[in-house]
This record gives sequence, C-alpha cells and structure tokens, in this order.
Amino acid sequence: MFPSSLSPLSSKVPIQIVPPKTPTVTYFLSEDGAEDGFKKYVCTFFIPRSLLSYRACCELTLHPISTGGSYYELKLVNNRPNVESSVVSSVVDLSLDDSASPKDDDTFYYVETTFVSPKPDFTAGKLLRVLKERIRSGLSSFSCKSSAGATNDLGSAPLPCSGDPTGVYISLDPSLGSECLVAKSACLIPMATFTSLTYRYAISSCAGVWAAPLWMTPDTWQWGGGSGEIDSLEFCPRDGVNMNFAGGGHQITLDDDMDEAGGYVTVRKDADGIVTSLRCDEGDLVDGMCPEPSYSGCDECMSSPSFACFCDGQSNIYGSGGCQPDTDCMWTLVSDIWNGVSGDDGYDGCMTAVEGVVEKGEPNMKTECSISVEKIEVRGEGGGKMVWGDGSPEYCDLLTVQ
Repeated sequence: MFPSSLSPLSSKVPIQIVPPKTPTVTYFLSEDGAEDGFKKYVCTFFIPRSLLSYRACCELTLHPISTGGSYYELKLVNNRPNVESSVVSSVVDLSLDDSASPKDDDTFYYVETTFVSPKPDFTAGKLLRVLKERIRSGLSSFSCKSSAGATNDLGSAPLPCSGDPTGVYISLDPSLGSECLVAKSACLIPMATFTSLTYRYAISSCAGVWAAPLWMTPDTWQWGGGSGEIDSLEFCPRDGVNMNFAGGGHQITLDDDMDEAGGYVTVRKDADGIVTSLRCDEGDLVDGMCPEPSYSGCDECMSSPSFACFCDGQSNIYGSGGCQPDTDCMWTLVSDIWNGVSGDDGYDGCMTAVEGVVEKGEPNMKTECSISVEKIEVRGEGGGKMVWGDGSPEYCDLLTVQ
C-alpha cells in the first residue's frame, strides 16, 4: 500500500506540507521618531500567499520585554485568503495605531502597524530578533516540537503518493533526529454540509510511535474532548491503533498490528450531527465507503464495540467547540507523525510508555515508522460533491466526488 515511487510535492495537490522554516516571511522594522519620550516603530510583515494555505501565521505573539510582570503581544489573526483580517493587541502597555490594517496583492499578504516601546533603550534590533524567533515558532505545532524546535525541519517531510493526488506518505528517519512531520490540507470542510470522509491507509513499523494517519481538526479548537476533533485513526496511546475524539466521545481500539496493517476508514455525520468512524476491508466497501453503522440513537452509538462515536444526545457535533456561534464551523484534514522532544498536553497524554519499546515522554528512535493515506474522498450534502468553504483552492475538488 505504500507508494512505489515518490516525487517532490506538487503545489496543486490538496494535502500540503507545512513549511519547515520561515526564510520567505520578511518583516521590516523602522524607527519613526518618538512619542512622549517613547520610541515609536513601524512593523510590516510580508507573508507569501503560498504560506497562507498552511495557516502557518494565523497568530504571532510578541513578548519584547517584561515590566513588572506585564508583557506585550502583537497578534495577526484570520489571515486566510478572502477572510477579513485584523491586527489586535490584547495586552497592557502596547499602543497600536488605529490605522493598522491588512493589505494584499497577488503575491504577498501583509500587515503594517505602528506601536510604541515604553522603554527608550529597547532598540529596533532587539525587537527584530524577538520577532524572528516568534515568527519561526509560529510555524511549529503546539503538539510537537522536533529536536530542532519546529515541524518538518530536519531535512525530511511528507511526500505525495505516486499516481494519487489525494495521497500522502510520511516516514521517520531516526538518523535525522526527533522528527515532527505533518501535512495539512487547505480545503475547508463546512461541518453543516459534510456527510462522509473515506480513505485507504497503511501502517508499517509504528509500535511506540504517536501518529495520526488522517484526522479532522476544527478551525477553532477549544474544550478538549468537546472540541469536535475527529481522530479517525491515531496511535494514542502508543501501543495501539485507535479511533477517538481527543478524549471525548466513544473511543475504540482496532485489532490492527502496528508493525503492518492497512484497510479503509469511513467517517460519517448523520442528519442529527452524530459522528461515527468505522474501519473495514476493501471487500466490505459499499459505494466506495465502509458499511454504514447501525444505531438507534446517541446512547447506542456510544456503546458500540465496532465503531467510534461522537455525540451528546442534543446538538452533537454542532454543539462542539468547533461549531459555536463565534466560530466558522469549518474542519480541515491533517496527517502527522509526532516523534519530537516536547509539546502540549496532547504530547504529555499520548507519548505513553510501551513496555520494551520506549519510555513515557521519550521519542522512539529505534523505528522507521511509515504511514500513508490514499484515495481520500469527502462527500457533501446527500452524499454528493462537497462545496468547500470560502478560500479553499480549486484543486480541493480532487478530494470529492464529481
């Protein structure tokens, strides 16, 4: 099931690689006189439009100095193409010019804003050094930091599957260090019209590795197990292949052998917003999907031994953190192997010990774990073509029925 030949990732495929570093994100800082004895700076970010599809720079946090325990943040938010953006300050003592606004052209998306440093000795050079580090860390993942500090930054990265523009292949190379490898989609899935996701997967030599061959993350991630995250396959804990929902819903563990396994998965959302995940073999496919699970309601769904389920008996997925009134209720696809040295609460919870293989919290440096997902198909209303969210590239149609 693994690709027989691999080629450099095309810019016209739906699953994209998060850039490892930020050499093409440029930022200019200029001193613009003084205001009431404080130095005034104009900061401009130039971000290539190609990076926006990765959502790599959705939020940049600036901590230039600390005074009496207070610090400053500069945030760039909602910077997806075709979505109105803004620059905001959420902290004390940072003056942002009211005229700060985003602009764009065919190549760059940029923001220019003016702020005042309350310390005359805080030079532009010092601030620029901080900005560089914060922008670089903005491209890493909260879940995983490699031995170099970010993702896809050790000379290896996800690759496309030969002959399948929807597929992605990820493999560890322990000789490079502790890797965090991730591929993300730029295709926005409106949960209101989503009905199913089906794909073929393959796993090799992954015992003791935290990975997720394919999962769906809401644009707005909040509330932990109630976030609406759909982990259709995840090796968390690291001793099995699981279908879960970031700690929420009803999780099941598959019989798959982590050393060599494969099959198909279908994620469905029914008319009431109940979400299920079911694994099957190729011979079980019906209309290109795994058979539809049978349940009479949320209670029965949440007790099935054969499929995973997310529901609450009320609003179900529509009541999750990703679908609140102040969110866009959009989800996207992600594929990753997290074998880094640190991360967030997810890292702490999923980097479990596997007896005789790896200790808790330690990357597994003894395996070349490989995962692949192919034949990805997302269906919209009535099981038909998905109408993607605003700002999704045209090539997203490769991921849906025609």
